[in-house]
Amino acid sequence: GERCEQALEALLKTRCDPNGMSAQGAPPLGQCLTGRAVDLLVQYRADVNRAGSMVAASPLDACCYRQVAPSVIQRLIEHGAYVSNEQGRCISPLCMLVFHAHGNP
Repeated sequence: GERCEQALEALLKTRCDPNGMSAQGAPPLGQCLTGRAVDLLVQYRADVNRAGSMVAASPLDACCYRQVAPSVIQRLIEHGAYVSNEQGRCISPLCMLVFHAHGNP
């Protein structure tokens, strides 16, 4: 929500690395829950196609896997996320979404 986005922006203003990886090897963009969070990270130079270090999933792959809000997917694509498996890593975002769509109506 808005408070989390404010906290995210405060961290980014202190020069927190927008491309840093989590302990599980995931980039921050793959964990976004709102389109605004995507915009903030990209504004601070997050790479929309940076793959995770362990699974090699892109932020778009990760968000499709997690079935986030369509606005998050839309913002990643608008910022230039690869929509196909151009790098030959992991599987395509579409496959991620379809394989894990049991929770989607």
